[in-house]
Amino acid sequence: MFCLLLPLEEQEKLKMILSEITTFLNKQVPIALQESYDNSGLLIGKTDQLITGALICLDITEDVLEEAITKNCNLIISHHPLIFQGIKSLTGRNQTERIVIKAIQNDVAIFALHTNLDNQLSGVNSILCEKLGLQKTKILKPWSDNLRKLVTFCPTAHADQVREAVFNAGAGHIGNYDSCSYNSSGSGTFRALEGSKPFVGEKGQVHFEPETRIETIFPVHKEREILAALIKAHPYEGVAYDIYPLNNVNNQVGAGMIGYLPQPLDAKEFLLKVKDILQLGSLRHTNLDGKKVEKVAVCGGSGSFLKGGAGGMVGGMIGNMLFGRSGYGGGYGGRGGGIGLFDLLILGGIGYFIYKKFIKPNMDSRNMSSPFNPFSAGSPPSSDFQSPPIPITARTDRYSPIRQSEPDFDPEKFKEAAQDIFFKVQAAWMRRDISSVQNIIGQQLKTEYEAQFADLKQKGLINRLENIAVRSIEIADVGQEGQEVYIKILFTANLLDYTVEESSGKVVKGDPAQPVKFEEYWIFARQLTSVLWKLEGIEEI
Repeated sequence: MFCLLLPLEEQEKLKMILSEITTFLNKQVPIALQESYDNSGLLIGKTDQLITGALICLDITEDVLEEAITKNCNLIISHHPLIFQGIKSLTGRNQTERIVIKAIQNDVAIFALHTNLDNQLSGVNSILCEKLGLQKTKILKPWSDNLRKLVTFCPTAHADQVREAVFNAGAGHIGNYDSCSYNSSGSGTFRALEGSKPFVGEKGQVHFEPETRIETIFPVHKEREILAALIKAHPYEGVAYDIYPLNNVNNQVGAGMIGYLPQPLDAKEFLLKVKDILQLGSLRHTNLDGKKVEKVAVCGGSGSFLKGGAGGMVGGMIGNMLFGRSGYGGGYGGRGGGIGLFDLLILGGIGYFIYKKFIKPNMDSRNMSSPFNPFSAGSPPSSDFQSPPIPITARTDRYSPIRQSEPDFDPEKFKEAAQDIFFKVQAAWMRRDISSVQNIIGQQLKTEYEAQFADLKQKGLINRLENIAVRSIEIADVGQEGQEVYIKILFTANLLDYTVEESSGKVVKGDPAQPVKFEEYWIFARQLTSVLWKLEGIEEI
């Protein structure tokens, strides 16, 4: 988290207003590139407001807002949107409502760049690929249905100026090429009627004009600007044009990226390289089988669009790596026997990178004097806690890191409480409602669940998770990372997992009669100075 503050003399000199900043940001990172469930863009603020300074962060918390006010930054630009779903009232009953109220009271504007930044060719994933030194990169899951073809006709003598106008407005880009078009010659006819002002020809007479047919391609979100440029540059009073929808894949927009290492590396060597480049204290990974890594897929968000498994129960993870034998083509579900040559997928690396660099230093001073412990009696706190990733090395003294700050820690009671949370999370998933578990899960997981719930609601779908039978619960790992401790629990269970249409009850995915077996690691973490345990991630085996 950092703040860009303009001196008073510069504020007066530049007179930068909010609308100028948002226009620039929307041009560089179009809101049209966000996912359907998202809420990027200007969330709070008056467009004519004079901006004195901007604070940039990953998540907006009450502490972040207070820092912005203290530093005279009246604009906060965050990655995750503060307002993700509709707010029906503003009573200050939760952190989001309190932040909205206080931001308005202090004239602090709030702007978010979320999945539109993730889906941009030069966005989050591109930066992560560049950091890792990947070559021959391309979008992992490119968009389709967002390209259009423009066909227009103009006098041949004016074809150059018309082409230049639409190209400058954003048309004609294909891969690493611009000014792309197809042109053919023909003869256009028209007859000017009363009230017209023909550029060529006479009123009442059928006119034949040598014309050029210009065909080019453009992304749908630039349609308004391109048509405005076309009409302005075209000499005719009435401009003839056609717009055709295309099913072409747009390789410039989409989720995730893939690329190649300059040379294949041993899996452990690559992990240590990632750890060093991103300045991480630790990494989480599956078993290594000694094979080389060459083709790498990265995803700066939760990677939910890539996940298989039991109804999306694989939660968004910070710093999570999944390895599967089927590579990036889908259906891997996080399963498989170690790392193959083409099988490395990194999820959420950039999220943890930002967290470590800008967010965590400001969290250590939080007041944790009245924490909520889901494993004992108590009431929930108003603030959230974010956990570290799981270290690469195992711990030998299993429970001592926890008992140093929690002497009466009981592993069996912890497993019982963890099982209760397990069922609460499944119930929340079926209800598509985070409220019942929002105080026992971490912020990153909460954000990803809210996004997935919003997507299900928008599509009118319900994911049914029924007849859940937990076969075993094991504490797989315990450890300490800095001032935080974690417990990794292995759940083995069976359930019925299927998806139905909310309106009709029709099954659209899965089998309501066929049980699914799954194994998942659930990672809980807390600070040493707190008894607050929260579920921070779910990793499918």
